This record gives sequence, C-alpha cells and structure tokens, in this order.
Amino acid sequence: MIKYRLIKHPFSKNRTSYVARIVDQKIVDQDSIIEQITREGSILKPTECRAVLDAFFNQIVENANSGVGYHGKYIDVRHTIKGNFIDESDSYNSDRHSLNVTICLSREFNNRIKYPKTVKLQYVEHLPVINRVYDHISDETNSIITSGGVVDIIGENIKIYDSNPLHGVYIIDDDNTLVSKVDRISVNFPHRLMVVLPQNLQAGDYHIEILTSYRDTKSTHICRFNKKLTVV
Repeated sequence: MIKYRLIKHPFSKNRTSYVARIVDQKIVDQDSIIEQITREGSILKPTECRAVLDAFFNQIVENANSGVGYHGKYIDVRHTIKGNFIDESDSYNSDRHSLNVTICLSREFNNRIKYPKTVKLQYVEHLPVINRVYDHISDETNSIITSGGVVDIIGENIKIYDSNPLHGVYIIDDDNTLVSKVDRISVNFPHRLMVVLPQNLQAGDYHIEILTSYRDTKSTHICRFNKKLTVV
C-alpha cells in the first residue's frame, strides 16, 4: 500500500496545481532481500547469495568502467553523453560534455509489477517547534545563554532555507523588541541548529524566535521558544 499526500506544486504559477508526495514508504536493503529469499525452507544460503550479488554488480561496474553496457531481464545499463556539440567536427570535451551511466528498468520488470493500492492522507502542515536550547559556554539548558556564545537549538522543522532573506534566527528582548538577527548558523538541520549569538547582548531576559518555512511551501512560519533565556 502506497501512502501519499498532495502539496501545492512548488514551481507552478498556477496556484491550483498540486503534486503528490509519497510518505512513510518502507525501504529495504540488500541484506533484507537476502533474508527474505533465504528464509526457512529455502536451499539458498545468505553468505552465498551475498557473494554472488556482490560479484554480479561488481562485474557490471567493471564493465561500465570499460565502456561496456548491460542488458538483462530486469535492468539495462547504458552510457550517455550530455552536452551540446558546436558542429559535426566537434569532439567530446570533458569541460563541456559529461559521460554518464544510466540504469533503466526493463520491460520485463515493469510488466511483472502489480502496483499496490494507494491511500491519500490528509495534508498536515509541518510547523517549526523549538524543544530546548543548550548554551555551550555556561553548559546550561533552557536557562542561561552567553553573549557571543554558541548555542544548540533542538526542535522539529527548524531548518532555515535560503529562499527568503527574512528567514533566520532572531533574538527578541523581554519587551518584545527585536535585538538582533543571528548572522552565523554553523549547523542547519531540520532537528538542530547550532548558532553563534550576537556579541552585544546585554544582561537581561531574551527570547529566541525562528522564521522559516517547510521546503514544500512558500509560507513563512514564526516559532518562538516558550522559555525565557537569560544573559548574566
């Protein structure tokens, strides 16, 4: 069963255009496949299967490195050259052209796939949430921050995307007045930001606020940490 949800097309000028995003798809690796085909009752051994598969694909890679493609029951491996040539006398130039290897599913593979049922999920907006703030200088969490120090902001969907210059991490004082925008973000992950605080923070209470958006949307969301942070 394939679960999906609809989002507004990120590159479409037509606001009524939507695209599907598959969510929570189960992915298995080679070891999982080997475990499936060598389960109880099979005459195949995991070690032998792994050795054969590794040798098989290593040989395909070795052949590809020599300019040899592959045509099999389930996959095809071909070389392609990309780039524009000026005229018929022009030749391959690595500065202007690229040699690529493509892997395509064969007709046999596609014919054997019986596509699973699909289930449409309701869209849930991914709003940013700050769970805790750790100050490296004071070694305190959710309490003390240091002017010019480094802090970890831990949360959900807090990555700062470059699409909007207003997005970022802001320091707000206790009177709800903007003090400064953080200039340096050393780590920028959906669940963790590492930032360097401004040097000119005076003693007092502050709030950390994030302006960002989810990557599939253009809407800006504001997230303020619900605890006061104190510079001493």
